[in-house]
Amino acid sequence: MSNLNIIFFALLFLGVSCGTKDKFETTPDGYSFRYHVDTEGAIPEAGDEVYYRMYVRLGDTVVHKSFNNVQNQRPFSAIKIPDRTLLKRKLKPHEDALTIMSPGDSITIYYTTDSLKRKPLGFEDENYIFYDLVMVDVKKKDKSEKPVAKVAKPLPVEDYEVTQNGYPVVFHINKEGQTPRVGEYINFRMYIRNDEKVIFSTEKNKIGKETYKTAPYTITNNISPQMDAFGMMSPGDSLTLYYQIDTMDRKPAGFEDSDMVYYDLVLLDVQTVGEYNNQQRDKRNAEEIKKQAVREREPAVKELLSKTLQQYKNDELNLKLRNATNGLKYMILEPGNGIKIESANDVRHHFYCIMENGEPFGGSFGTGEPYSVLIGTRKVVTGWESGLRLFEEGSKGILIVPSALAYGEAGLEGKVPPNTDLIFYLDIEEVRK
Repeated sequence: MSNLNIIFFALLFLGVSCGTKDKFETTPDGYSFRYHVDTEGAIPEAGDEVYYRMYVRLGDTVVHKSFNNVQNQRPFSAIKIPDRTLLKRKLKPHEDALTIMSPGDSITIYYTTDSLKRKPLGFEDENYIFYDLVMVDVKKKDKSEKPVAKVAKPLPVEDYEVTQNGYPVVFHINKEGQTPRVGEYINFRMYIRNDEKVIFSTEKNKIGKETYKTAPYTITNNISPQMDAFGMMSPGDSLTLYYQIDTMDRKPAGFEDSDMVYYDLVLLDVQTVGEYNNQQRDKRNAEEIKKQAVREREPAVKELLSKTLQQYKNDELNLKLRNATNGLKYMILEPGNGIKIESANDVRHHFYCIMENGEPFGGSFGTGEPYSVLIGTRKVVTGWESGLRLFEEGSKGILIVPSALAYGEAGLEGKVPPNTDLIFYLDIEEVRK
C-alpha cells in the first residue's frame, strides 16, 4: 500500500484532522454517510470536474478501488458534477456525496442493500456496502466556453406532413376519416425501429394473446410524439413518424448508432367510452366463465393424479413415462402447439400437486386463475421449474419430481415430510416470451 493510501486510511479510521463529525448525515438523494474530515470549504457546481479516490469495502476488506486500473493510470478518478435539474434519476451514492464535499474532505457512505432485488456479487449476506470517499481536487468549469448548438441532420424523406406539435410523418394509408376525440379509446399497433431493425413491437412484445394495444386518447402539454400522430389518423390509417435524436447528448438504449427513431403506427379502431366499457365487461364475463370451467375440472384432476400415483407405485407406467436427464419423470397426456418453454419465458399454467403419500400439496384449479412461473427466477422448486421445460404451450401432462429436486432431506416444515417425491398435473395455458 502506498504512503498516500496509508495516510488516507489513518484519517478514515482514526478520524483526525480539522472539523471531524461523528453523527450520521444524508446526501441530497438520501444516502447515509459520516464525515471523517470536513474542511467546510466550497462545494463543486454543476459542470465542475472533481478528482477523488474511492474504496469499496466489504466490512474491513477493500474489494475495489476506483483508480489505478487498466483504464485509469492516474492516482485518482474523475467525474463531472451533473446538473440535477436535467436528470430523471437518482445519483449513484458516490456521485451524490461528491456534490456536497470540498477538496480535502473524506467520508464513509453506508449503502444499505436491504431494498435491492439482487445484491451484488460478494455482498449476498451483507447489509451494507461501505464507500470510503475522499475528494482530492476540483477543476472549475470554464464558463467562457459557449455550448455549440447541434444542428439536426436532414430527414431521410422530403414529402412529409407534420403533427400539431411539429413531428414529421409520412402516411402509408390515409383514409381521411374521423380522427379520435379526447376521451375515446384507440386500438393500435406500433413498431419502433432504429436504422437497422425493429427494437419494439406490440406484436412481439405482447402481453397475452392480443397483438395490439389500447389506450385512452388524451391531449396534454407534454403529449408524446405517438399520441400526437394518432390525433391526425383515422381507423385503418398507417404512417411512419420520424423522431430525430442526432442532437441528443445521450441517445436511448438500442439507438446509440442511429440518428432517428422510427415509429410505424397503425390505428385499428376507435371506441367511445361506452363501447370500451361494454367490451371490458364482455371480457370479464368471458373470463369468469373460463375460470368456472377450470374450477369444475378440479375433482377430475384429483382423481386422475390419485390413479396415476397408484399405477406408478405398481410399476404400471413404465412404457408411458419418459425419463429426463436430471431424474425427472414425465408423461404427455395431450401434445401442445410446438412452442417450447425456454429461459425467461413467463409460463402461465394450471397445476395440481400431490405428495407420494397421496396427500394434496397445492394447486391452481380452486381459484380458476392460472399460475405464473418466470423460468430462470427459481420461484418454485427446481424440479417443477426444470420440468416445465419438458412441455409446450397447450400441452397437458404428469410430472414426477424426486425429493432431491423438491424439498429434499429437510422437507417443508408442517407441509412436506423429508425425502418426499411430488407428483404434478400440468396444463400449460400460455407461454409468454
